[in-house]
This record gives sequence, structure tokens and C-alpha cells, in this order.
Amino acid sequence: MDDLIINIFGVDSQLSRGFIFGIVHVSIMLLGYYSGFSINRLLKIVSNLIVYADKYYESAVDGLRFVPIRSRFSILYALRLYQAIGHNILKHGNKYFEKKINTSQTDKLLILIKSFIEFIVMFLPRFKNHKHQKNLHDPLHGLPYVDEKI
Repeated sequence: MDDLIINIFGVDSQLSRGFIFGIVHVSIMLLGYYSGFSINRLLKIVSNLIVYADKYYESAVDGLRFVPIRSRFSILYALRLYQAIGHNILKHGNKYFEKKINTSQTDKLLILIKSFIEFIVMFLPRFKNHKHQKNLHDPLHGLPYVDEKI
């Protein structure tokens, strides 16, 4: 949000950012009040998006075997970190309007260990083949470079 404020309004002082951040949040509340769009409805949409994102995360893990081996662990670790942030948002409810939600150092260490184990397990023979879910790509059709054949 800070980067967005700096880019749009061109301010970089802490006081200005706090003021603009407050104005944006009050505007969201007023817009919701007058349009009938409630914060609870917004929370439900965000929750649904995070749950929906889990399907993409699991599909991405299945596709990691097609990524060059030098990049696999970094991608896996970043994937699991962002997934954990989404789960923390769900766990804290509407607190992400009040404060930044992220993962603790302990969580990051546990995710690192789990990712390392998962990375090692990727090299073991697979007993269950996951079927590719083509429907996950439907929203991407029509975007640049999506439908190109290599």
C-alpha cells in the first residue's frame, strides 16, 4: 500500500503516508456505507480468493518438476511463504485493515524446513499422478503470450 501511495501521490514522508492511508480507508468505508457494499462482504470475497488461490498453489507445486532444478527450491519456498500469508489473513479475520499481516520469523523457519523436505520428496518416484487441471487456465485466455505454442 505504501508503494501505491508513493507512486500515485508522490509523497514519501511518514506523516503524509499515514494521512493518505487514513483517507483511503475512510473513503472505502463511506463508499461501502452509501453503496450498500459492506466490509463483511469484502472479507468474504477476500476469503474466497485465498481459498481459490490454494488450488493454484497446488497446481504450481505439481508443475515445478518442469522448472529447471536450480530454480525449483526458490520458487517452492516463495510459493509456501505467500500461501502462509494468505492463511494468516484468513486466521486474523478483518485485522488486515488495521495492520500488516505477514509471517513471523518462526513461521518462516518452519516453512523453510518443510519446503526443503518437500523439495527432497519431489525427487522420489510418484505413486499417484496428478491430473492437470486445465480449467485453472481459463481466466488467462486472451492475455498476451498465453495461447502461444512453443
